[in-house]
Amino acid sequence: MSTEFLQTVKDKLRDLPEAYINMVDENFRKYVDYRMEQGQSMVRIMNGLGDPDEIAQRFEFFYKIHQIHGRRHQKGAAPLIKEALNKGVLPRQTYNNHKTKMIVISIFMLILGAVLTVLGSAFLIANLDNPWGLNMSVITLSVSIFMGGIGCFCYISILRFKFQNEMLSASLDGCNLQYFGT
Repeated sequence: MSTEFLQTVKDKLRDLPEAYINMVDENFRKYVDYRMEQGQSMVRIMNGLGDPDEIAQRFEFFYKIHQIHGRRHQKGAAPLIKEALNKGVLPRQTYNNHKTKMIVISIFMLILGAVLTVLGSAFLIANLDNPWGLNMSVITLSVSIFMGGIGCFCYISILRFKFQNEMLSASLDGCNLQYFGT
């Protein structure tokens, strides 16, 4: 019965690369070993197996997330994170906590970036008509303040990438590939 069950799950995953299909065997072995350690009989374990379609969907979703996770360009990450939230794979509390933290830091960096950009620009403009005040140190200070402002804006994009990566990572953990029961 277990070989039929595994074959059914693998048949549904035939479009995935071989490494992901092999994960089914590996995780099923872990599941059975864990249940046996708890004192369940093989018959009881086989009777408690879940729906092969649902298990195959978890592996397919894991594959989709795994293709984007950790990549430099995470095109398509936002819809997957939303799907993970809707499926219950990604806990809402984790998502909300990380999102709130990202928004607060982004707002702070946005304000800091705007202030530094305006300050650097104003400092440079104020000294353009004064040839005695315009020296290398003033220009260097103005440019560094201006670049600091631009750096704050760039940090926001890094924050966004980090947030998406953390959410994808939490979604990978939430796929719960080791659970085959009902």
